[in-house]
Amino acid sequence: MICAGINISTASRPRLTPLLAFYAVTSTSAIHRSKSTAIKPSYIHLLNTSKLFGIYTLPTGAVQQVEAAVQRRAACYTVSRYRHTSSVTAMLSELNWQSLAKRRRHARLVMFYKIHFQLVPTCMPLTPKHHLQPTHTENMFAYMIPSSVCNYHLQSFYPRTVRDWNTLLEATVQLGTVESFRRALLVS
Repeated sequence: MICAGINISTASRPRLTPLLAFYAVTSTSAIHRSKSTAIKPSYIHLLNTSKLFGIYTLPTGAVQQVEAAVQRRAACYTVSRYRHTSSVTAMLSELNWQSLAKRRRHARLVMFYKIHFQLVPTCMPLTPKHHLQPTHTENMFAYMIPSSVCNYHLQSFYPRTVRDWNTLLEATVQLGTVESFRRALLVS
């Protein structure tokens, strides 16, 4: 198989980084040149569709299936156990990894924290709700959720993240540093 002009033989695949191995298998040029792929063809179609239209246009559950397959392969690579008799579930519990969806949610919330406290050079395009005290479902720093007509906008960064931000605990939102905010997200 050839990926980015590099000949990738079957013997050298385990030595690739997980990301390179994943893209080597799923790139369209490599798929057409290779007769055997490590990921099911239906997943490859879904991944190529997600590159063009975004992951939120995929059928419900398809993203989770692809992510689970990628994370399971990465677990095999990390612990260097490639046999079919090895338990991938045991490897995942041994590594104690978070799901990729949870990691993306935390990354979005950390970026939103930085935007809220003006730690990055960008303007907050959302309107704050100006609660004087936290409500039952929202913290004091809650923002108005922008209205959306289409799913693309509804699942974009600000509308999606502000829904998660508004439900965070008051103590978590008021933490003084990015690192303490990150640690609080990991605990919750």
